[in-house]
Amino acid sequence: MSVVKVELKKDGRQIRQSFTGQTRTVVRTVGDTVERWTEPVVRVSGQMVFVATATRPDELPLTLTSAPNLPRVGALYMEGGTVFRNVYYADCQTRFIGPRGRYWEYEVAYSLGGDFTASNEPSDAAEETLLSFSTSMELEDYASAVDLDGQWNCNSLGEFFADPILFKTGILTFQYQRREYSNPLELTRDYFQAVNSSAWHGFAPGLIKCSDISFNATQTTNGATYDTTYKLQFRPRGWGVEKANSGFYHLLNGTAVRALNDDGSPTDQPILLALDGSKLPAGAAAPMKTFRVYPLADLNGLNLPNPFEV
Repeated sequence: MSVVKVELKKDGRQIRQSFTGQTRTVVRTVGDTVERWTEPVVRVSGQMVFVATATRPDELPLTLTSAPNLPRVGALYMEGGTVFRNVYYADCQTRFIGPRGRYWEYEVAYSLGGDFTASNEPSDAAEETLLSFSTSMELEDYASAVDLDGQWNCNSLGEFFADPILFKTGILTFQYQRREYSNPLELTRDYFQAVNSSAWHGFAPGLIKCSDISFNATQTTNGATYDTTYKLQFRPRGWGVEKANSGFYHLLNGTAVRALNDDGSPTDQPILLALDGSKLPAGAAAPMKTFRVYPLADLNGLNLPNPFEV
């Protein structure tokens, strides 16, 4: 690159602002604070003219404007350290001026375009989306030893059938999409696949699972934003794994003995057990044991609104 110096030309900053007669409503959220105001739509025009000093008299225009200390066409306009997100360099034109000492001078003129707003918000963001919410149902198979009428999965002799009763049950999914202003990666670590340890918007502990947190990060000159999706799921019976109390041994007079068939041979299927470990009578309700397979977390820490009030 032959450009050695770039300066703003004397009187090279000429900017015009004009009111269009229109106003816009701006909504912005930062954390838990929501701000709303109305402001005029002001068009920006004018130009910025720079003088570039180069070591060659035959510098090509596109090579010249690729100098790192010159703005790019389409770049945002900056003034006094502030980047104006709606004002941009719309076009550019170069002109050879002549020699200056042992160097050569070029004039680079940019036209400005866009809108000026006091809030410095994007011109197409008259209304910023604070939150998107949707629900859906997912079907799953649920194996049970009892039907909806309380009848056990047994034949007329009180023996259990080999195959369980299968239900098609529903999992209710709540999906939230929200723009965050701090990196939510820590939330993913703390809440991913976690079940609510305390009540969440009226749902009892153990019924809501945070099944996923994902986000897209956008880095701008004004900082970073994170468009984040939270997926929470409700299952009425909870998220523990349920198993019938069963085994190949049972307690008889305080001693664990092998479960036998009527002919005295060892059973090849586990038998149902009472809570004390004794053999359960045929047709009796088998006690269920529940095992926790997901971590616990207070999902209220996600600061998501009540799904019944969105």
